[in-house]
Amino acid sequence: MNKEEVNKLTTTAINKIFHVEGFKLARYKGKLVGKPGRHPSPPPLVPVPPIENPLDDVIEDVIKRVETLDAKLQSVLEEIPRMKKNIKQLIDIVNQ
Repeated sequence: MNKEEVNKLTTTAINKIFHVEGFKLARYKGKLVGKPGRHPSPPPLVPVPPIENPLDDVIEDVIKRVETLDAKLQSVLEEIPRMKKNIKQLIDIVNQ
């Protein structure tokens, strides 16, 4: 685009073509000049969704598994004395 083509355009068209942040192009005494323009308003703040930690699900799963294993271990520990008693009885029967 040369000087003659720019001179034929309106300042609105020039501002659309040559967008300069914070300035607007205007004509002053026949010359094209840059004037401070309206500063663009900042974009509206978008609420950020809470960050979900993917490890939370893994941690919960591990806790459930540990609780299940603990319950099974407790039941086995409760059965051990009964098993010992039964084994002792079997040994006594075999030794008679």
